[in-house]
Amino acid sequence: MRLRWVDSICNLKVKQLTKMKLNRSDWAAVILTVMITIAYWSGVNTVPFHPDESTQIFMSGDAETFFHNPLKLAWTNTINSDPRQIYRLLDAPITRDLIGAGRALTNLPPLPVDWNWSETWSQNDTAGALPSSVLLQTARFSVAWLFPLSLIFTYLIGKKIAGPRLGLLALAALAANSLVLLHTRRAMAESTLLFTTLLAVWSLISIQKRMWLAAIPAALAIAAKQTSVALVLAGVIWISIQLINNKNLLFQNLGKYLALILFITFFVNPFLWLQPASAAAASFSARQDLTTRQVSEFKLAAPGLVLETIPERALGLIANLYFTPLQFNEVGNYLAQTESAEAGYLADPLNTLLRSLPGGLIFLFLSMIGFILACLRIVKYGIKVQRELSILILCTLLIALMILLTIPLSFQRYIIPLVPLTIFLIVYPLDQLLGFASKLLSEKLRS
Repeated sequence: MRLRWVDSICNLKVKQLTKMKLNRSDWAAVILTVMITIAYWSGVNTVPFHPDESTQIFMSGDAETFFHNPLKLAWTNTINSDPRQIYRLLDAPITRDLIGAGRALTNLPPLPVDWNWSETWSQNDTAGALPSSVLLQTARFSVAWLFPLSLIFTYLIGKKIAGPRLGLLALAALAANSLVLLHTRRAMAESTLLFTTLLAVWSLISIQKRMWLAAIPAALAIAAKQTSVALVLAGVIWISIQLINNKNLLFQNLGKYLALILFITFFVNPFLWLQPASAAAASFSARQDLTTRQVSEFKLAAPGLVLETIPERALGLIANLYFTPLQFNEVGNYLAQTESAEAGYLADPLNTLLRSLPGGLIFLFLSMIGFILACLRIVKYGIKVQRELSILILCTLLIALMILLTIPLSFQRYIIPLVPLTIFLIVYPLDQLLGFASKLLSEKLRS
């Protein structure tokens, strides 16, 4: 009897799989993703080194600690000189966990010490803070493997919004974006942040029945970068809009949604395990102290990077999205050591495609038109009818607001979660224009 039940389940799965067919656009997306990914991965080693990569590789040693003595990662209210404890309070865990997994697969040790910004390049190298080319490559590919998945989810979101043509346009635009090509090919948080942002948006768009399940990608996004809490708020707002007429179902979904986010956040952050409330408070305080210290230091070293008012931050956000040259490093401590690598990277025109004043103006204009068209369509047909566009606009506004309110520094890599969302806005009017032209052409051919 039990074997029959298992057989029936297996047969059902086989039937479901055989019914899944990819159309021409889907195959085009797959082929395009494979081709782009090969080019993307082949350029991983050309990206100039950033010292924060050393910090992530150094902290990836937590992977070994987790399997040998996980409670050693927990925060306690005692004086601790270990810099790892501070980083656990400050940084989201997913990137260092993935690098730890990559090292485990290749049997490579973590860096023995963290990068010291007050010392010279040579001193850091002598101390063991500069990764070997093999270790750096392993760390980068530990997060770079997420890129093709980011492309696929870009296509799927675009397809949901306005059809496969928009999905293909968005996929190509994301793959050619110079910010994505630079910042996601380093052993830092941006690759995981890009992927989890797209996954969270796709889940909000796709999940309609058990809406609380959207908590899983939202929690993973927080585990990539804490500012992704904006996506959690987007989920709360969207669930409330969808279930506003059914209070019982609304409270059930919101309760499950928030509880699941708390559970996943607790599970992936071992520093919370022993004293969760105190550890969370310590984490918030540590981040506040870091921001205050950074602002004070940059006011002296690079005042142009400090954005004190909301209008200044808004201009900085727009500039970083569309206009500013690629920001290889936020400080100039090691320009002599990275200059040749930066020049080599910039020599490839594909790495800076349309990253110029004319290109930036075109993209800014298109994204504004896309935003207006999307809003007009939502007003005309309603939020629930235009659910995909509504979720896109909601997530874009909330992430932008979170950046404006919490980040006083003009660090280009901090706006990465906005890049794919603005890309959908950029290609939306192009898709509408192509659709209009196609319709006119077909009418002429009929006549």
